[in-house]
Amino acid sequence: MKRYLLIAILFCQALYGAKPVAPDWTNAVKRENLFPAATFYTGFVSIRPENGEDKAKAYERAKEMARAEAVSTIQVTVEQTIERQMQNTTTTENGVTISDVMNASTQIHSGIKDIPGLKVEVWEDPKKGDIYAIAYVRRIELANKLSHRIEANIQKAAAELTSIETLFNRGDKMQARAGMPRALELINDIEADQKILVSIQLSVKRESLYLDESQRIRDRYREMESKMRNGVYIYLSCTTDAFGKPYSPMAGKIKGAISDLGCTFKDTPDEADWIIEVNAATRETNGTPSYGTYFAYVDADIKVIQRAMNQVIYEDHLTQKGGDTRSYQEAANEAYRRLTTTVSDAIKNVISENK
Repeated sequence: MKRYLLIAILFCQALYGAKPVAPDWTNAVKRENLFPAATFYTGFVSIRPENGEDKAKAYERAKEMARAEAVSTIQVTVEQTIERQMQNTTTTENGVTISDVMNASTQIHSGIKDIPGLKVEVWEDPKKGDIYAIAYVRRIELANKLSHRIEANIQKAAAELTSIETLFNRGDKMQARAGMPRALELINDIEADQKILVSIQLSVKRESLYLDESQRIRDRYREMESKMRNGVYIYLSCTTDAFGKPYSPMAGKIKGAISDLGCTFKDTPDEADWIIEVNAATRETNGTPSYGTYFAYVDADIKVIQRAMNQVIYEDHLTQKGGDTRSYQEAANEAYRRLTTTVSDAIKNVISENK
């Protein structure tokens, strides 16, 4: 029994006295042997916690710095490949021309978002208090994951464009327009991944890049973008009354004011993206004109509706006085002229801000 107790005591002492062993990757020479540049992309940092910094936050800061370092290394690789392509046309051993993926003026403007398969390890030296972090990814693993992500994003972009095309064809142009940024973001992600893939693996196969499929997606997007430039569809309902007579110039002037936004006017509300309703009528201000001078008010209710969502975007009640004229009719016409400008500007601002 005493023998076993002695062994246990000696074992505990050995554990207690054992010093933590630093991972091999904390040493520059060993790190290069573990993660040769020809096979891996890496990012390595060594930091010390800042004054008052929580240890967990220091760990996370080190990890993020290591990730950023690895991403920066890949970014440089892509930029160097683009620079070489600007000087000459390069064709890979599998027949992929780099210009198929990136032209002379192309950059990854938004930077590389994330690297699939990137792993991060962290270690703290208990004696010095230094924190080490390494981020690494094997090139072949990154290439495979990028290829899979390109394929997945092409499918997502195709579905998004199908939805946009369906909405556009049935007249819901506003909703169709709302989906365009999502489709463009996916297309940009596809192109960025293609650039990274062809930069890190010159032996990449054409089918791994999905060049033909991505080109069809880009063509569909450009076609929809061209159609969108025709502007939005508007249905205008304008009812006016000037002491028993319509004030017909109001509708025409409203259309003229907002037509420079690229709007197309439709005959029925079902065809429109926006429905504009204007109802205006006059009222007298002085029952007994003094010195032959007449005044009148025009009251107008305005409503701007986003048809696809059946949502009222703008609603107001406006009043305009007109007068110092020889008849109520002239006073009403003057009030309508002034009010038409106010109404047109208000509607134009609403459409411009929301189209």
